[in-house]
Amino acid sequence: MKKRIFAILFLIITSVFIIYNVTNYIEHKKKGLFLKFLTPIRTDWEKLEVQIIAITPDGEEEIFTGFLNRSELFLDATRGKFGNVVKAWLERFEIDFYKERFETCLILDVWIFLKNGTILSVEPCITIPFKPYDVSANLVVTKIELKLEQMRVINDIKSNSHFFSPNNQGIITEYKWCMVDAYSYITTKYVKIPFLIVRNPQNISAIIDWSFGVFAGAKTGFRLTVAYSDENITKKAPNVNLRIYVCDFTYSNLYNMFAASYVSPNELSYAFICAKIGNIYEREYIIQKTLDGTVLRMKPTGRERIREEVFDLKVYKVRNSYYPVCDWTKSETKFKDLMKWLYNGTMKEKLIIRGTALEDGKLDVQEMIFLEEILDYYDSYDVDFEIGIPVGAEIAWLMTKIDKKYETYAALISGLVVSLCHGDTAFDFVRGHLENGGGVKELNYTQNVSVYVFARISKYRYIATGSYTYKALVGVVFECIPEFSQDN
Repeated sequence: MKKRIFAILFLIITSVFIIYNVTNYIEHKKKGLFLKFLTPIRTDWEKLEVQIIAITPDGEEEIFTGFLNRSELFLDATRGKFGNVVKAWLERFEIDFYKERFETCLILDVWIFLKNGTILSVEPCITIPFKPYDVSANLVVTKIELKLEQMRVINDIKSNSHFFSPNNQGIITEYKWCMVDAYSYITTKYVKIPFLIVRNPQNISAIIDWSFGVFAGAKTGFRLTVAYSDENITKKAPNVNLRIYVCDFTYSNLYNMFAASYVSPNELSYAFICAKIGNIYEREYIIQKTLDGTVLRMKPTGRERIREEVFDLKVYKVRNSYYPVCDWTKSETKFKDLMKWLYNGTMKEKLIIRGTALEDGKLDVQEMIFLEEILDYYDSYDVDFEIGIPVGAEIAWLMTKIDKKYETYAALISGLVVSLCHGDTAFDFVRGHLENGGGVKELNYTQNVSVYVFARISKYRYIATGSYTYKALVGVVFECIPEFSQDN
């Protein structure tokens, strides 16, 4: 009973402080983002450190690193680094409808310094969604609850006594994630990324019809993928144990997308988008520096991570609407090198889905399965991971074009994908199908045969909640093999 009363009092006191400080900012007509961190109630802490990275149309920018006085932080949308980020996004959209609805996120890392010398850090990083238009016009308040089950013990005073010596007067000890430039890659231009691939590899088979559509009933965008490890990634790659999480949207808006075609025997079809993407490889450091910012020493904590993300999407304007560049091609050479890495990072799996046309693993002539049925089948824990965009495979290809020394690292990241999703079930925003069109009279290499359907799955398991993991569908890659083939 006492614990319950204490918890209620804590929440009341916290709310009073928030109301007071927010009122103060409102009275001074501040515009921006007011962050309030709610630390675990039973945590005996003395300091709170925060590092904040913002997504920009061309990549990202670190906008804040430091200790907080009262577990709160105001980010001014009218000036400074955060102001520059907000301005860049507002200038990205000419049409007010899309400017007002565009949403991105801040990437937050938090370190809690306990009085007993233990340091806790969040895993995965916290993503704070916000709309640049809203923070440019108003004061937006966001409460961030720090839960013990989402934190890891990363260090203590005993293991780093020289960093926390009582004699270190006037010296600051802090933690920070630092990018490893040599193994990070951000595209400066839009690159074509296939998100749906249909292969009909046999010389004699049925015609395969396909379609894909996204309809803007609600926001559609790309989520951040972040993979953590306690090993030296570049030394151990590709044999590294990864803990992979999917966080909030780095880029989302209300868009319509559509593509459709057919695949004859011994052909394949790619549907693709154009985006700016990035692979950010980071190490966590404990750093000691003077009050004026001069770094005295720094040491890796042993934690490393890789972030895969979409920064921006190429769109074109038609009257008062934007449409993503969404097209398809049957040119096998266009994505030949990319496909090598996509296959490296994935596994082949026969699709057998109860209650659908693929209940027996194959599509008979004129039989059809809806794409949304396949996507929801893989979204087994309702994490809203829908279509895995092969960002890791694309970056692997681009990095190995520069230098073959990246081969082992490329093999590691080739299975990392970014979720193109709606934020809800696929039935609410995805429309599409695969259909066995059978034989065509004018084409003597087509026949009325059943085809088995295979998908490509990431070689990694992604973390849902607790200890649950799930399979990630990569690029919606379908291979359609006729029933009489030995390859099925």
